[in-house]
Amino acid sequence: MTERNAGPNTTSRQETAGAIPRRSENTKAPAYPLIVHDPFFSIWSTTDRLTDAWPTHWSGRTLPLCGLALIDGVCFRWMGTDTLLSEPLPAMKQTRRRVTPTRTLYSFEASGVRLDVAFITPALPDDLDVLSRPLSYISLDASSTDGIAHDIKLYVDIAAALCIDETEGNVIWGRHKDHEVTSLWTGALDQRILTRGGDNVLTDWGYLHLSAVPGSDASLCIGEGRSLRRAFARDGVIPERDGFAEGIDLVMPAKAAGGEIIGENPVNNYRPPFVSLAASTDLGHRKEKRSWTLALAFDQTFAVEYFGRKLPPWWRRRHNSAISMIATAWAEFAEIDARCTALDQSVMKELRQCGGTILEDLGALSWRQCLGGHALVSDIDGTPLHFSKENSSNGCMGTVDLTYPAAPFFLLYAPQLLAAQLRFIFDYASSPRWTFPFAPHDVGRYPLANGQVYGGCEESEVNQMPYEECGNMLILSAALIRAGGDTSLRAGDWQLLKQWADYLLEAGFDPANQLSTDDFDGHMPHNTNLSIKAIIALGGAAILAEHFGDPVEASRYESAARAATADWLAVKHSDEHYPMRFDMPDSWSLKYNLVWDCILKLDLFPMSLATTETQKYRDMSGRYGTPLYSAAKHTKLDWLVWAACLTGKRDDQDALLAPIGRWLAETTTQIPLNDWYDTDTGEPAKKRGFRGRPVVGGVFMPLLSDRAHEKTARG
Repeated sequence: MTERNAGPNTTSRQETAGAIPRRSENTKAPAYPLIVHDPFFSIWSTTDRLTDAWPTHWSGRTLPLCGLALIDGVCFRWMGTDTLLSEPLPAMKQTRRRVTPTRTLYSFEASGVRLDVAFITPALPDDLDVLSRPLSYISLDASSTDGIAHDIKLYVDIAAALCIDETEGNVIWGRHKDHEVTSLWTGALDQRILTRGGDNVLTDWGYLHLSAVPGSDASLCIGEGRSLRRAFARDGVIPERDGFAEGIDLVMPAKAAGGEIIGENPVNNYRPPFVSLAASTDLGHRKEKRSWTLALAFDQTFAVEYFGRKLPPWWRRRHNSAISMIATAWAEFAEIDARCTALDQSVMKELRQCGGTILEDLGALSWRQCLGGHALVSDIDGTPLHFSKENSSNGCMGTVDLTYPAAPFFLLYAPQLLAAQLRFIFDYASSPRWTFPFAPHDVGRYPLANGQVYGGCEESEVNQMPYEECGNMLILSAALIRAGGDTSLRAGDWQLLKQWADYLLEAGFDPANQLSTDDFDGHMPHNTNLSIKAIIALGGAAILAEHFGDPVEASRYESAARAATADWLAVKHSDEHYPMRFDMPDSWSLKYNLVWDCILKLDLFPMSLATTETQKYRDMSGRYGTPLYSAAKHTKLDWLVWAACLTGKRDDQDALLAPIGRWLAETTTQIPLNDWYDTDTGEPAKKRGFRGRPVVGGVFMPLLSDRAHEKTARG
């Protein structure tokens, strides 16, 4: 394969040493990650100004977080909007908004005061203990902009609605203390732990925590949200008695929220109470910068069920309680903050150098979404298991063809987590439960990993994905070998991998009528892109055979892959491109699977194929990107980024990424990054689209491709 050209305009200005390269302090995004840890603990802002709406769960459900600042006796909002959930207070002027891999940063100004807010999620993929902690920091810095001392008081609250799926269900609350660390907590009265799976749902169990940095002059209170906000706006402090409400205090248990209905009848517009955890502080009367930090955490106690075993989150290997975890997070805050800063600087610089501002924006938005679409748990023997969730599509858990598109992120930054995503597939496929000769699609519906729920489940071959999942498992396993280090592949895994390779060999290079990962478009026979996956998977099987010390099989699979490649190239096709289906020579499609030929260093397909295909994709680009195939108007974000990497040339990559940058800037659908959209309108595909899915880890493919091309160029 050819060496990637550095290309022009890798940076737009001179960068200072150590600074995070950037193009704008207010880069627009469809939605902004605030606190994103796993499919349940996932809070986003879906407006460009943090004061224009309440934050939401990735699914769109409102999760009220309120931020107030009392400046010289006048109260302003810096987070949350004016509805019945808060008092009609003026908003501070937002002057900055920026997203990096581990942070979302805002700045606000009012009455001569600047407030800098950082939502910090320690999404450090090389440190499983820190990564698995369900805790984010909210860092607040206040300073004078007019050189005059100001009296500043700050307030934050979060509603109990986050830790209960039925918003009018009953919650209880209390406090935990570990030496100087205090944490407020609330959770459902009826802890229905791991009793059901689903997609657009919250938990029915677990406990939400709010803690202020130890040693700060903070007041903490659990009470009725409106009453707490009114008390702070009036007095600049909140009562330190739990259950506080104006009039009659709350009595446990109380409803998490009475709900909020906006309608013509004002009687229906007010349905108190709603329970909130709140904190306030007095920063004093000074003009120097003053700081305050809070921590939000969510202790699920048990994260997933794995074939009947309730498994705790990974962080509980070290901590037997939430307050212990929170105390450690405070003790390590300075170190973690520095590590997050270093990671942001390194990753943003690498993204910008590889793909300019568009890839920088995509990578920053995708980092937490990719990691936050998974749950990291410890099996009973200490083996890490990293379960994904198909957010907004069907809630499937551990889906192999979701692991596949997200893999570039994990191959670059955490191969051990990719291995932890394959482990349960190997174990499931080797069990008596799985009786088919091909690889499974999933292991359940999140958070219940009790067996495949997609298609024919464990009962039939109806609506299965045999080519797709066999190809994915072989390619990903081979990619782990190429990545080096401990892949956690076991001797028994080779028997399964060999079985899946032989299945593809027997089925032939021309797929029968079946589903692929793009199942939203239904079954497709003679799928040329799916055929490429199978051929590359056979090449991957050769790599795996060598790894497991089986040179005879390695030679057999390599020969089969090269013979199938020759057959593929010999099919009838246009002079300008190869078809979408072998029996439709005038059709075309994104051959995104071809990128793995270079990643795995197989060199099965000629560079001329990538060159002609890429030119076709450039010619067929709509306003917001190139469609998946000739009969479609929609595209997939991950696949389009992969297609941009086929030639290894910066010019091709920039041309195919440019419409994605336009889409990020112009889309009016404000949801966590959508990976399936219309290339003409930018709207969700088929009026549905996808939101908040971890497949966006695929946007890191240009970095993975860069490294593969560099290795090839060096020989």
